[in-house]
Amino acid sequence: MRVAIDAMGGDNAPEAIVQGALRALGEDPDLELVLVGVPAELRGLGPDGERVRVVASGPAIPEGAPPARSLLRQPDASVAVTMRLLAAGEADAAVTFGNTGAALVSAVHEVGLLPGVTRCTVGEALFAFAPERLILDLGPSVDVRPAHLVAFARLGCAYLQAFAGVERPRVGILSNGGEVGKGNQVVKEATALLAASDLMFVGPVEGHELVQDRADVIVCDGFVGNVLVKFCEGLAAVLDHHWRRETGRPTPATSPWANFRAIEQRGAALLGVRRPVVLGHGRAGADEAAGVVRHAARLLRGGFQQRLEEAVRERWRDPEGADEGDPEVAAAGR
Repeated sequence: MRVAIDAMGGDNAPEAIVQGALRALGEDPDLELVLVGVPAELRGLGPDGERVRVVASGPAIPEGAPPARSLLRQPDASVAVTMRLLAAGEADAAVTFGNTGAALVSAVHEVGLLPGVTRCTVGEALFAFAPERLILDLGPSVDVRPAHLVAFARLGCAYLQAFAGVERPRVGILSNGGEVGKGNQVVKEATALLAASDLMFVGPVEGHELVQDRADVIVCDGFVGNVLVKFCEGLAAVLDHHWRRETGRPTPATSPWANFRAIEQRGAALLGVRRPVVLGHGRAGADEAAGVVRHAARLLRGGFQQRLEEAVRERWRDPEGADEGDPEVAAAGR
């Protein structure tokens, strides 16, 4: 299993990323690494060995930089080279901890989307007590059109059908009210599209219903989703601190908030692209980097891509209006 790693992306790159990747390598005899980065910065970090290959690239796309414009100016950016290796079959999966927008644009432009899919997304089960409740998008797509939210819902349904055995997932859209007609313009128009689709749409879902058994797939734009996941991570840290202070013991792995922290340890798969891409947290240290590389290896062992492709192929219906393409990706392609 060859995992290409953008060693330059992330707040603690390249040291922590390389250290974590090598730690995962030492635990898994079936794993091979392709470390992508600036050779002078990787030198001395120990990426030598018969199961490690180093591929030269430029530096990472900075956080906050406009993805498409930056990739046009910096075609040798580490994330772009990583995705090209994946597209060329020189790696079986890719991992990056860098700019999520650049990762999305690079993955779509270099690797491509699954047939029928017009916008990829990141989704995760945020709550340990509800492992089959998928919330998406959690970051990359901060600006969306209504049809994109329908596309996210279809990808989420395919994911649950493939990996959780949920044949007819219930779909909701995150809103500021449970009544149809609430929400911003995108939410209102997406609500109408979802209601007219062949999905099992249960209507708008309010914030407090995220922890109730209202829907299996809940869609929102990446701006809202990223705020939500980072709130959950912050809440988990506070609860963890109070638990340790009051009990003198580490937080049990079965605690209701443990899953918030687990996301940092495993990253999240980019759903809808042709090959497995895992996005790690930008502030990942060596422990988190090792966990994300382990997760990429687990996805490969479990046939993640093949199972998701099959579910998408069987279930996908191209949502009306979503085939206009993504301006960011189109710009990168030019």
